[in-house]
Order: sequence, then structure tokens, then C-alpha cells
Amino acid sequence: MVLKQTKSPLLSFIAVLPLVVIYEVVMFIRFYTEPVAIRNGADILLKRLLSEIGFYGLEASIVLFLLVFILVKWIHNIHFKESELHLGYIPVMIGESLIYALVIFYILIHLNVPYTPINPQDHELSIAYSCGAGVYEELVFRALLMYGFYKLVLTIGKNKGLAWGVAILLSTGIFVSLHYIGEFKYPFAWNTFLVRFAVSLILSVIFIFRGFAVAAYTHTFYNLSLIYLGGLIR
Repeated sequence: MVLKQTKSPLLSFIAVLPLVVIYEVVMFIRFYTEPVAIRNGADILLKRLLSEIGFYGLEASIVLFLLVFILVKWIHNIHFKESELHLGYIPVMIGESLIYALVIFYILIHLNVPYTPINPQDHELSIAYSCGAGVYEELVFRALLMYGFYKLVLTIGKNKGLAWGVAILLSTGIFVSLHYIGEFKYPFAWNTFLVRFAVSLILSVIFIFRGFAVAAYTHTFYNLSLIYLGGLIR
């Protein structure tokens, strides 16, 4: 019962608000004269879509916030009761996410998987970008793309396991590929490709079984572990 309640989209929405606030406030303060200088690919995609209908910068963030809130409230009302919204579960969900992130990081190190540790030059931006990646990338690639692919495959057949498998692979493929194309692409290397692919698969499974907030916080904590623990260990 508790596992179901912590997967509530409305509870997830409330739980990730601190991540959103940190990211948006830092981006606004640092880049208020450059509204397109937000370097999280998923955020860029969403904000550019909103710019097509006349919303830019902070306005786009507010509109996106309202649209997501309306959507998650609607989904929550369909699948959950108001009495099932337990805010006291949020600290537990955050702690759970920290454990997942550290386990993923430990496995990465323990298996001696090659990767490039990040040396932060700007702590404020490093933390903000990690928060933004956790929220926006999970929103786009897991909540929208992966779940959308899942529902699409279900229209062809009724095998839920197969549908989730196809959805995970397709959304993960797109997620990883977009890191190496576009305006803010990373240089391609097989080691980073395989690490991102494996971590994306894990985050997809976490999203399915534990919900959006746990996946978003796990993603955020994992990014922070690469920044602040990777350099120490390597």
C-alpha cells in the first residue's frame, strides 16, 4: 500500500518542487539576460516548444509548471484518493533515492567502469544543473516518452512486459543519443555511451516501480556523486 501511495504523481510533483526551485532560481539569476542559455537538453526542448506559442524565460517556466500540475492532479484524481496523499513519505522517498544513487555509483566504481569524473568549477551551477537534469530529463524521457511508448505498444498487443521492454529501450536510446547531438553535445566516447545507457535503464526501472520523484532524486544524486565523489575516488 505504501509503495502505491509514494507513486502518486501529485506527491511526486510536490516532492520535486525543491529541485525545480533550485534549478529555476539559479538559472534565472545567472542567465536572466540570456533566456535560452539553459543547458539541460530536456529543459531546452520544453522551453522551445513553449516559445513557439509566445512564452519565454520565466514565463515559460511558470506555464510549464501550471501545465504539469494540471496533468498530475488529473491523473492523481483518477488513480488515487485525496486521503492517500501523505507528505510525510517525502523524506523517506528522498532517502531511498540517495541510497539508489550511491549504489549505482558504487557499482560503477567497483566494476571499474571507465568514465570521466567531473571537476566542478562552479558549485552553484553544478548543483543547479544536477537538479534540472533530475527533474526535466525524467519528465521528458521517462514520464512522457517512455510511458507514451508503453501506451503505444499496448495498442498493438496486450503484453505489458513486452510493452515496457520496448518503451525502456526506445526512450533510453533517444535519451543517450541526445547527449551527443545538438548545440550542447558531449564528445562521443563508448565508455560514456555505455555508462549513460546502463544508468538510463536503471532509472527507467526505478520510475516504473517507484515513481517519478524517486527517479528524479536518484538522477540528481547520481549526477552529484559523479561531480563530488568521482574526482575524489579517481
